[in-house]
Amino acid sequence: MGKFNTLFKFELKYWLKNPAIYIYAAVLLVISTLIMAGNIGVFDSNTATTASIRFANSPIALFNSFGIILLGYFLLPSIVGGSVNRDFNSEMHSILYSYPFKKSEYIFAKFFSSVLITLAIFIVFGLGFVIAPLLPGVNPEMLGEFRPLAFLQIYGLIVLPNILLFGALVFAVITFTRNLGAGFITMIILFFVQGMSQELMGELESKTLAALLDPFGTSAISHATEYWNVAERNTNLLPMGGLVLINRLIWFAVSALLFAGTYYKFQFTQNALSFRWFSKKSLVEVKDNFNNLRDINLPKVTIDNSYSWSLKLMWNISVMNFKFIIKSVPFITLAAVGIIFMVIGHSSMDLSGTPVYPTTWKMLLVPSTMFRLFIMLITFLYSGMLVQRERRAKMYELVDVTHTPNWVSYLSKYIAIVKVQILLLAVVMFTCIIIQLSEGYYEIEPLHYFIELFVFMLPMYMVWAALSMFIQSLLSNFYVGFFVLFILMIATSFLRKLGIEQIIFRFN
Repeated sequence: MGKFNTLFKFELKYWLKNPAIYIYAAVLLVISTLIMAGNIGVFDSNTATTASIRFANSPIALFNSFGIILLGYFLLPSIVGGSVNRDFNSEMHSILYSYPFKKSEYIFAKFFSSVLITLAIFIVFGLGFVIAPLLPGVNPEMLGEFRPLAFLQIYGLIVLPNILLFGALVFAVITFTRNLGAGFITMIILFFVQGMSQELMGELESKTLAALLDPFGTSAISHATEYWNVAERNTNLLPMGGLVLINRLIWFAVSALLFAGTYYKFQFTQNALSFRWFSKKSLVEVKDNFNNLRDINLPKVTIDNSYSWSLKLMWNISVMNFKFIIKSVPFITLAAVGIIFMVIGHSSMDLSGTPVYPTTWKMLLVPSTMFRLFIMLITFLYSGMLVQRERRAKMYELVDVTHTPNWVSYLSKYIAIVKVQILLLAVVMFTCIIIQLSEGYYEIEPLHYFIELFVFMLPMYMVWAALSMFIQSLLSNFYVGFFVLFILMIATSFLRKLGIEQIIFRFN
């Protein structure tokens, strides 16, 4: 236990000295405070109605408000996965692993210290629901009684089990791949599974299956409270039996098996798993005739600093960055999951159970809600990867001494992101057309698709691409930038619902 305590305390001190932890906590605190303030009439106290009121502080209302904490699970790759990946990035693992501590001490200290830090951040998120009622302008008739047991239920039933489950999965993936990007992809796939369960909840015969399949546990609670009346929603605690208990036990067992498998398979001498698609075989030629080499007259190199040459160079670099993105595993995975999401979303567009024709305007409703998230995630992720690409490859010093202007480098990366967005919108258009044709609908409107996707939607994505490049340039860790951008996307949607979107620039 002595070595475990040493490693555990070292990890805690490292995270407590990391400014990113306090940034995460502060952002989540502000978001939860704004959510609760909106629910109790701070922003519309003069117009808020109290007819058939549902208390904002009731257990079920707090549970629904805590739904926004789903975005907080994107912290797990950076914290839980980063705790073990940090040793490899700093290239200190070969020295660290030579110390006389056991595998159990190393694995347990890394995992549980990062879980504790993540839980502390989520507890700060919960403080926002306690702080908001202290703000001026609160409508007390909308608030309800403060019940600490409601918070304990949410953290004990939902938050902590999910941290352990997703943390164990992300910890396993990053431990064996040594790639934080793989951890983010894992979380996105989990969100896809949760989306699948939400779709199944809309079908009466599949609700039980959906409640059990949801790894987040929200579908099980929604199923158990589906027919509660207003009085029950204001007074009852969250249900803890039936499908809710079965769901939690199933996924807790899954997290335990994942962690046990990670512990069993982990070795201090293991190599990282790698995935390479579209890779070329490299041929290495070794020359043994060095004694026969003669002086070679190299051609004289002339440097062209003209504006036209810089533009040509910018385009060529953008092509290189574009290929780097579309050939990567995260991009292909996200694009594939996005297409599946569109197909599932289209299948649920029936009108009260009555099938409808897949007209163009109805098909365009699918990517506006389903595929949009994947385009934004790809924009946020790869804007950071491109900005930090030279530094991560440890080539930034060589790049900095070249005569290429800075604007060439940054604009080439921005153009590459826009090209990716155009490609994804083209994928959306062709996917919608294929769905229409597969269902026997042949009144295709290509011009309608083009105007909606490339005239109306593309400019919005281009603005987000520019903002992503700007924020990622300010931050040294592109995973922190990814989280900040994701929070900003959620915040703009929230501000729009509050009716004050015009105060800020209309990103959506």
